[in-house]
Amino acid sequence: MFKFTFSFILLFIIIQISCRNQPIYISKQLDFLEGTYTFKGQPVTGIVVQNRENGYYLFKKEIKNGLLEGNAEYYYENGSIETIENYQNNILEGEQKILFESGKPNSLIYYHMGLKNGLVKEYLIDYSLFYQGVYQNDLPADNWLYFIENDTILIEEFDDQGKLNFISTTSDFNINKTIKKDTLEVTIQKNTPLIRFSGTYIQNKREGNFVFKSDQSEIIIQFSNNKRNGTFLYKKNNQLLTEGNYQNDYKIGSWKYLDQTRYEVIKYQNGKIAY
Repeated sequence: MFKFTFSFILLFIIIQISCRNQPIYISKQLDFLEGTYTFKGQPVTGIVVQNRENGYYLFKKEIKNGLLEGNAEYYYENGSIETIENYQNNILEGEQKILFESGKPNSLIYYHMGLKNGLVKEYLIDYSLFYQGVYQNDLPADNWLYFIENDTILIEEFDDQGKLNFISTTSDFNINKTIKKDTLEVTIQKNTPLIRFSGTYIQNKREGNFVFKSDQSEIIIQFSNNKRNGTFLYKKNNQLLTEGNYQNDYKIGSWKYLDQTRYEVIKYQNGKIAY
């Protein structure tokens, strides 16, 4: 039986790209300085790729005059797409879609001129919607909704300057707010079935642990200055489904996912998938 060697796989990939009549550059052969790809000191135009040892892509990016222009895609070790995003003149523009290794959506967010603008949604590894909201010039705006066991448990209302105006919940829950100087502690709960949220806001910004808990599920997110900083943990039926860390809202280090029947460990650097 014929065996596909690494060289054959790489050749097949290069032939596929070449059919688009664009030059192909291996990222390790280029210099990357101040956001510009160059070869022997000259900006390049075409497609920049980096391959994993198994022959699959790590990433594939369209560039023009050394700058990101068009689609950029990042890939899991099995060859499936992890991130799809678009650039104009080296700046994020339009939809950014992040997928789990299964191909199901992890998050969806829109950018304009490099800033988060528009709808954002994030899903858990079991494909349930965790939260949705809106950004305006990189600041939260309008209503943000958080879900657990398909119930809307937390509603945050922001003004057009990103300031938190009000926190509420649905009629199914009871809410308790404790104010101490510039600190707001919020607890939301219903008893049948038991579902609970607790979180703290300092100067109208998310701070510390946000804990969403039910009889079946537990989600813990650490915030600092309104951004995810620290641990993210998701358990269901006492089984760990997701564990990782954020830094300034970007995934960093090793993330552990239980996807269907096996654990995956995915490494991130500055929010981008890495070796």
